[in-house]
Amino acid sequence: MEEILHRAERLEKEYDWVGATESYEKALNLLPQDDFSKRGEIHERLGYAFYRFAFQAESKDEFRHRLRQAILNHEKAKELYQKLNEPTKTGRILRCGAMSAYMGYWLASEVPEKKRALNECWSLTRDSLRAFDEAGKASEYGRTYNQLSSSIALGFCLEWNFQAREKMIGEAVEYGEQTIKLLSSIEDPCELARAYARTAVYLAVFAYSFLNAEEKETGCQKARDTWTRAKETSENVAMSEVTWPIFGPTEVLWGGVSDEALKNLAEALEYGKKTKDKFNIGCALDWLAYHNAWKTNTTEDPDERRRLIETALQYAEDAKRQYFPISFISPRTDVWWVEAVDADYLNFLAFRETDMKKKQALCEKAIAAQREGLKRAESSGYIEAIIYEHHAYRHTLVRMADLEKRTQEKKAILQEAMKHGEEAVRMTEQIQPFGYWNRGIMQAVLAEIKYRLAELAKDTPEEKNLVQEAVLDYENALRLETTEIALVTPTVLALHNVLGNMQYILGVWLGRLYEITNDRECLRKAVKAFDDAVEAYQKINLRSRVAECQWKAATTYDVLGEHLKAAEDFALASNNFKDAVEKIPQLKSCYQDHASYMLA
Repeated sequence: MEEILHRAERLEKEYDWVGATESYEKALNLLPQDDFSKRGEIHERLGYAFYRFAFQAESKDEFRHRLRQAILNHEKAKELYQKLNEPTKTGRILRCGAMSAYMGYWLASEVPEKKRALNECWSLTRDSLRAFDEAGKASEYGRTYNQLSSSIALGFCLEWNFQAREKMIGEAVEYGEQTIKLLSSIEDPCELARAYARTAVYLAVFAYSFLNAEEKETGCQKARDTWTRAKETSENVAMSEVTWPIFGPTEVLWGGVSDEALKNLAEALEYGKKTKDKFNIGCALDWLAYHNAWKTNTTEDPDERRRLIETALQYAEDAKRQYFPISFISPRTDVWWVEAVDADYLNFLAFRETDMKKKQALCEKAIAAQREGLKRAESSGYIEAIIYEHHAYRHTLVRMADLEKRTQEKKAILQEAMKHGEEAVRMTEQIQPFGYWNRGIMQAVLAEIKYRLAELAKDTPEEKNLVQEAVLDYENALRLETTEIALVTPTVLALHNVLGNMQYILGVWLGRLYEITNDRECLRKAVKAFDDAVEAYQKINLRSRVAECQWKAATTYDVLGEHLKAAEDFALASNNFKDAVEKIPQLKSCYQDHASYMLA
């Protein structure tokens, strides 16, 4: 008996879950029928092995069959535990019930069923943890938290109420910290590392989603410290626990979009491949798609940008293939959501295309793909997915409006874009009041639509009102975004590109407002916006963008009559265009001409 059980444990460590199930079944055949405690324990372990084996499935039928086997064994374990008279009885029964409910989530096809299953799972998990705490069973407490706290992450993605979300993550942190405390008193580094890593994830989500500007940095640092302890305890275990597809962890623990994040995700992917776990592999690929897409903001080399986008596309498609057998819809939204990656790719192609007819055809295809993406988001039940698809749809419509020459048709497209933008803003404010960056981005896109509508109202009183509103909205959006960067992600290079672009746009708009109002203060503010953009682009060494901003600042100084300052900025712009030649030899002739023009 002991030999068989040791073999099962060894096979589990090697991720040979089918071998583990066979060993546990052999062990059951050797046990007397009235050994309720041992038989219950082995049925529970057999159920867990079937559960892990399910995530190695190659087909949906295999996945569902193995999960049902897992549920049968947990239910059998419950029956056996009910015949016991020992302190751990209640905790074990509740844990088996929680596991059955958790697997019910994976078997459910409709969102309400999934939510019910996860709510039941966490309710039973809490009761189980309390029972083990009262019984003084630290190892069972730790095992329960590590096995079942993932239900919070999945439930969080399906929850639309801000207060309910905060309560869920707060409880995950509270029980995680208690798990760490209890496991620190016994010798089990793997379970302790798992508890540290999971708690770090929830601390990061809590800091990212629920702490205000004054508290956020302290919360983020606490998450990073906990993550460091996870790696120090067992790096392999820690790396397997941080690829959950919810926002916060990669942004906080790994410094957002960075080379460190890509390195960690590559390690997590290799670990996932060893486990053959479709969920772990899919999550790592999912995040690699996100980070590679965002990394395009750190380079001005068009060939490198294309390579990164193609890499992101491949990762997204690979992630979706991994998710398919386990019927999982990714809640990891933002750029390159794997459920609507075709729309993002078409938008990228449209952005690069120089032939106007081809560009318009690509935009039309992107809009059709975006419609489908929004439908998938709405059916997923993930509010973040719906927000992102409204946001992306708005972006594609604005691009189409820019190509439209007929005034009324252009206006109709922009008004449709406005509706999607307003919905994205409303939902973001609803669930992310402390998500300063996202709130800023969503508000900025509405401002951009207002500015385009102002262009259609040229030389009318409405033009002035719309431009003033757009400028005010953009300034507010930038305040939110600079707050986020200063607090949490000062080294996230990709965000500085977005910030610099927005500051540049604000400068242009202020110049237009000056033309309408003759208010010279608009020009002063425009120069400040261009200077801020220079600072943002310098942080990521985008020399061509630095030069463009200095060029704009120089022309603005010229209008102000401050010709010496204008000359200084023209000279700086010329030098930066020369530097850009070294970085982007493909555009050598263009940038050399620009450098000469600045000197002229």
